[in-house]
Amino acid sequence: MRRVGRYSLLLGLLVGVACAGEDAPQPSGPGGPKGQVVGADGGVITFEGLSISIPAGALSEEVEITVEKAKVEPTGDFTRLSAVYEFGPDGLQFLLPVAVTIPFTGAPSDPGIYWASSGAPFERIGGSVEGGAVIAEVTHFSQGFVGEEKEPDEEEPGDEEPDDEEPGDEPDLEVTSLQAWARDGVSSYSITKVAAASDGDVFTFGTAVGPLEFGSAPFEGSGPLLVRFGPDGEARWTHSGLPALTDIIAPLPGGELLYAARKEVTALDSDGEQSWSLKVTGGELWARSAAVDENGNIAVVGVANGGPNLGGGPLTSTGGQPALFAILDSTGKHVFSTTHFGADGFASHLLVAPARGGGFFVAGEYMGQGPDLGGDPCPPPAPSPAASSSTSPGSTRAAPTSGASASGPKGTKANR
Repeated sequence: MRRVGRYSLLLGLLVGVACAGEDAPQPSGPGGPKGQVVGADGGVITFEGLSISIPAGALSEEVEITVEKAKVEPTGDFTRLSAVYEFGPDGLQFLLPVAVTIPFTGAPSDPGIYWASSGAPFERIGGSVEGGAVIAEVTHFSQGFVGEEKEPDEEEPGDEEPDDEEPGDEPDLEVTSLQAWARDGVSSYSITKVAAASDGDVFTFGTAVGPLEFGSAPFEGSGPLLVRFGPDGEARWTHSGLPALTDIIAPLPGGELLYAARKEVTALDSDGEQSWSLKVTGGELWARSAAVDENGNIAVVGVANGGPNLGGGPLTSTGGQPALFAILDSTGKHVFSTTHFGADGFASHLLVAPARGGGFFVAGEYMGQGPDLGGDPCPPPAPSPAASSSTSPGSTRAAPTSGASASGPKGTKANR
């Protein structure tokens, strides 16, 4: 099997682009991926002693569930007791909690499952121990493993490190960690997304099973739940009307919040009421990131599934699920959208950030032919005998390449 290269892309939509490359891992043999289609009736997937139990009603449609050993080595204040597993599709949200069972080795005193969100470090979610395995419930897919917290090192008297600082050598930065607030009584609220507003408020989104006590804004139902907390930890309001497949939440100016959920991009005002909503027709927008520039324009990047139309016409592609870039004005009206990056396809690692003076930077990964925004395209890397290694018959590791191009916020293109 020929290995397809994966290359990093940084598109400066007003300034520039940087490209780099690495190979895309192709698992084979033991630890290779296993897939199984599961629908609304639920099902159980097993893989080398691991199991995933999806209850009926956790999915609204058929999805191919995959699991494989991930080629990563997590770091942190824990000892890993199992392989790291990658559960796919990455970021898949469930309507009901899903039970994941992961076997471990050794004789730990307090093993637990560690789980990660996309782009975030691993966090311990605990679980119960049964027969050499840990069982825990999750509401989204990412990566996970069994681990145990490390015991803190105990210093013997006299083991203190000598102080080599001279008088007057004050550190440039002193970092302290102070807890501002904490809220209990919400153990049945599984938070998957967090966004911070400029006024100090915090938005959280996840799956909840009521009744839950949020002070002046209690919650009695069950299902997807959005909560806005003030700087003191008191909930200002709760909102249970968001779709379960909400991909992102992002703060907007004036205390508003934007969310994107496959078939819509919607803004809520500071009181949680709908300010505007853009409906996605045709296919779907699987959003990955959003940002607002100093002119109030809103950029959304993600993956186009099935030719979505955000108001500028259906977005086509040469195949697969390409990267999608769209700009809306401050009222949610379509300004510009495209999937025509000229690349064979994009991975899901897509981010957008505002550029000084207006416009946006977009970062992502592409495979195969390099993207072309009208300037100098990022060329596909060519195998180099001095910088390549054979990993299996017919496959090579390609050397990195680079290039640069730029595009304005309304699709104008120029060399940089």
